[in-house]
Amino acid sequence: MESVRARAGLRHAADPGSGMASAAAVERVGGADDRRVDDEELASIRGVEVQGQPVPQRHPRVRHPANRSLPAQDRQASELPDAETDHGHFRPPPPFSLQPLFPPPSSHLPLLLTLVQAILLAALVHDLGHDGLNNNYHKNSISHRALMYNDQSVQENYHLFLLFSGMDAQPEVDIFHNLSQEGFLELRKSIIDMVLFTDMSKHFMLLKDLKETCEADSLDDKLRAASELLMKAVLHVSDISNPAKPRELAISWTERCIEEFFLQGDQEKSLGLPISPQCNRDTTSIPDSQIGFIEFVVLPSFQVLSSALPVIKDVCLPHLQSNLLYWKEKKEELHASSRKNSE
Repeated sequence: MESVRARAGLRHAADPGSGMASAAAVERVGGADDRRVDDEELASIRGVEVQGQPVPQRHPRVRHPANRSLPAQDRQASELPDAETDHGHFRPPPPFSLQPLFPPPSSHLPLLLTLVQAILLAALVHDLGHDGLNNNYHKNSISHRALMYNDQSVQENYHLFLLFSGMDAQPEVDIFHNLSQEGFLELRKSIIDMVLFTDMSKHFMLLKDLKETCEADSLDDKLRAASELLMKAVLHVSDISNPAKPRELAISWTERCIEEFFLQGDQEKSLGLPISPQCNRDTTSIPDSQIGFIEFVVLPSFQVLSSALPVIKDVCLPHLQSNLLYWKEKKEELHASSRKNSE
C-alpha cells in the first residue's frame, strides 16, 4: 500500500532512499555501551555531590507500565516515528548538570522558584532537535513529524517529545527525580504550555491576550493572576528577540536565520512544494523582510510586554528602534544602487 506522502508524489528528505538513515539505523544514545542501569549502579550515580550537596534518591513517581516494558534503548527507538532522523536525536546532558535547578521537594518551596525553574528549562529545550525547517514545510511535505502531530505545532510538539521521552528512556539523566508526582505534573504542564506557544501561528492570539491583560486598570493584581500567560509571552518574545539585540549580534543572527530560510526554500523548490514566505532566495528582500518583522511582529510585542516588565523600555526598545533604522537605511541604499544601475 502506498504511503500518504507517496500518493502525494512527495519523498521527504528523511525517507529511506534519500541518503539519510532509516529509523533502524538511528544512532542510539550512548552508542554501544547504552544499557539499562541496575539499581546499585544508579544509586552510586545518584550519590555524587552537586555543589557540595549529596543528591537525594529518586522521588517515587507513578509511570505508565508500558513505558517500562522495553529496555531503554529499544524503548527510545520504538518511540521515534518511522524513518525519523531529522538531525534531532536526544542526547542527554552530563548527569545532574541541571540538578541545582531542582532541589528536594519542600512544602516551603515558593511558587516563584517553581516558575523560574519551568521557564529556564523551557528556554533551554524549546528548539531541541530542530531540523532547520519550519512547520509550514513539514505540513506541506507531509513529513513524519507532521503525521505524528497531525499538523498541529509540529516542531514544538517534537521538541517536547524529545525532552520527556529522553529522560523517561534514561532515568539516570532525569533531572526531575526529586519532584513529587504532583510537582512533576505541574512543572511538565508549564513547560508544555510555554514551548507550544513559541509556535508563530499562536503569536497574534498571545499578543491579544497579553495586551488585554496589560491594559487593565489594576495591572499588578491582573499580572499576578496571569503568571502563566506572562511566562508564555516572555519565552515567545525572547524567541523572536534577535532584532532587540545590539547591532552586531542582531545582524549576525539575521544572516544565520535568513540562510536557514533560504536553504528550506531550496529544498521546497527541489520537491515541487510551495516556497514558504521569506524562503525564496531569488525574490526575498532581506531589508524588507526585517523591516516587516520588526514593525509588525517584534516591536509591538516588546512594547506590550514592557508594560509588565519596564526594564524592556531601557534595554530592548532602543536596540529595536536602532536596528529598524539600520534596515531602512539598507533598503534606501539598495534602491539607490538599483536606480544608478538602471540609468
